[in-house]
Amino acid sequence: MALLLCSTIGRMLGVIFSLLLAALSQCSAYDCSAHPWIDETVKHWFRASYETARNSDKTIEESLEAIANIQWGKYYTGKSMGILTYDDSVGAYHVTFKELHRHNEPHKPAGMQRVIERAIMQHNADLVRALGKKELKFIFGTEDFPIVDTWLNLRLPSFQMCHSPETADVPVPDFTWELYSQAQYTNNSWWEVRRLLLLKSAMLPWKLRERDLFMRGDAGVGYRKVLMPFMHEVQVRGNECRSRKVSGSLSIDRGGFQGLEAAGPDQLGIHGRRRKREEYFQ
Repeated sequence: MALLLCSTIGRMLGVIFSLLLAALSQCSAYDCSAHPWIDETVKHWFRASYETARNSDKTIEESLEAIANIQWGKYYTGKSMGILTYDDSVGAYHVTFKELHRHNEPHKPAGMQRVIERAIMQHNADLVRALGKKELKFIFGTEDFPIVDTWLNLRLPSFQMCHSPETADVPVPDFTWELYSQAQYTNNSWWEVRRLLLLKSAMLPWKLRERDLFMRGDAGVGYRKVLMPFMHEVQVRGNECRSRKVSGSLSIDRGGFQGLEAAGPDQLGIHGRRRKREEYFQ
């Protein structure tokens, strides 16, 4: 999973750059010199998909169909298709979503789609200049593992929450938390969150405290309840939060994620190896 906890503009641009690079060939890839830390990171994660695209004899539609039909065991992995269409009447792009196969949790695609919609609205002018009013289709999934093997040689990548050296999936941020009840605080100011954390932490003996900042799993676990207000605040007050970064680091080898203030592509993701359950709780 590649998870960026920075400013709102960073998250939005990351989504837009991913979509642009999926649509454009390597020789004409969209470049944004104003935000090189995002641009270079996204290009890093597209390297495998560039290679498979060069070796592919499939059309774009054939590649989309192949991604849509990927299974894990006996079931189709949860995935949706996003379609960007230019509307001449308003001179802008709009996006529609089509569920291809049922996601394991309904809040996952809803949270991802909400961020994509905001990104397209905020950066519509860049999309128009880069795509020239052409239609753009992409597929994103919400499983905790990559799905597109490099040997498939597809023309397009799949956007997933995980990546591995053997796959051509492009890891995207996990924005499923957008719809978690824990993120919907009435008073989510920094001072109120600080007060809440100090109050609750004082109620927990040191011997019972965990070093982990965050974990995937049940949305009701204590780690997420603590982190959700911060994530929501970064989203709502992005410009103000540019100088107030939420920072932390966990070991990739222990099943967490690394680099909330990551500066380079090697710090922005984890491999998609499926770990044993006990590894997550070490």
